[in-house]
Amino acid sequence: MPATATRIEFDQFLAGIDAAWHPFVLSLHDYAYENSCKADFDDKKSGLFSSYKLIKTKRVLMNIFTKKGVLKVRIYGENHGSYNDYINSLPKEMQDDIAASGDCRAFITEKGCGPKCTGYVFMIGEAEHKKCRYSCFEFDVTESSMPHIQKLVELELTARMV
Repeated sequence: MPATATRIEFDQFLAGIDAAWHPFVLSLHDYAYENSCKADFDDKKSGLFSSYKLIKTKRVLMNIFTKKGVLKVRIYGENHGSYNDYINSLPKEMQDDIAASGDCRAFITEKGCGPKCTGYVFMIGEAEHKKCRYSCFEFDVTESSMPHIQKLVELELTARMV
C-alpha cells in the first residue's frame, strides 16, 4: 500500500477486494451511477477506499472501503428519519453495530467532531441514539448484511432525490 492516497480506477478497486464481494460491489456501484452519482477510488495506506457523491449536490452518499482486510460500507444517512421504520427492522447485529458506533461530540461539546458533522438523532426501539454521521451507519459486508445495506442505500438515495 502507498504511503499516501493514490487515485485508482474502478477496475483496480474491484481487483483489490475479494472476488466473493464483486457482485455486491458492482450492484451498489451500478445503482449509484444509474442514480446520478459519481465516484472516486483511492488506494490508501489503510486500504482501498471509494466515495460516491450525488453529482447535483456533491454530497457523499456512501463509502465502500477495506479496513484490516474487511470490506465495509458507510452510508451517510442524512434522511434517516424518512426510513426510521426500516432501521428499526434491521437485524439485531446491525442495530448493535449502530448502537456501538461513536456518539456525536456535537451533542457532548460545543466543538463537535468536525465542521461537517451535525450528528444524527433517532430511535431504535425505545433507545435514543445521538450518533456521529461518520460512523453511525458503517457496516461490515456479510452475506446477511448485504441486502440491508443495499436497501439502506436505496432508501437514502430515494430520499435525496425528492
